[in-house]
Amino acid sequence: MKLRDISGVFRRVDIELLDKRTWDDDIVEFDFSSEGLPGWRPGEHGLFTLPGKHVKGKRYRGFSISSIPEEGVIKLATKISANPSSFKQVMNSLKPGESIRLNGPFGWFTLQDENSPIVMLASGVGITPIRALFKELSKSNKRFVNLIYTAKNEHLYHDELEAIALADERIEIHQIHSKEESTRLLNKACMTYGNTAYYYLSGAPSMLRQTRKKLKDRGIVRSHIITDPFFGY
Repeated sequence: MKLRDISGVFRRVDIELLDKRTWDDDIVEFDFSSEGLPGWRPGEHGLFTLPGKHVKGKRYRGFSISSIPEEGVIKLATKISANPSSFKQVMNSLKPGESIRLNGPFGWFTLQDENSPIVMLASGVGITPIRALFKELSKSNKRFVNLIYTAKNEHLYHDELEAIALADERIEIHQIHSKEESTRLLNKACMTYGNTAYYYLSGAPSMLRQTRKKLKDRGIVRSHIITDPFFGY
């Protein structure tokens, strides 16, 4: 972790809801205005609060940002179940024109250099920061990229990711439903790239713990394993 990875947490701005949509019944994507933000690095995160709203329990949440500055929006996606937390319930009730407060963006789930291969492993809504990395790579890419994305049902951003991969022969994506297939593809990637690659992991805490162990067991050094700390949940 470097100082620049966390310095953004001291930046605070209220951002206005522009639009929201539902994916796969329980995943809600929000578009907020990025007006007032100087920019951010693709893959960064934010801490969000709902000032002026009555929230029980935990009054802040961390979410990955799935957009890049050129899109002009702060795009978030999160799973909202039938019995959500008070925070998510209030957040989901926001109407266009209402605001949420952002501390950030900040974080280390970002591109480390311009040439090293990248292996990305995502589960469920953990694809959100990876969507931002893909959007950045679509502008200019000199490396091999391998995405392994597991989802129970719908793959979020399926068409966007497919289009980016089709336009760049160095990008390979696997949008799958099986944990066993995910393990097989990860083992293959480790054999192909070893410690020449960076490994980006984004998903539920249990998935991150298990995958970190698998990578370490295969000799991948800790400095080349990059995890999303907020999971998007």
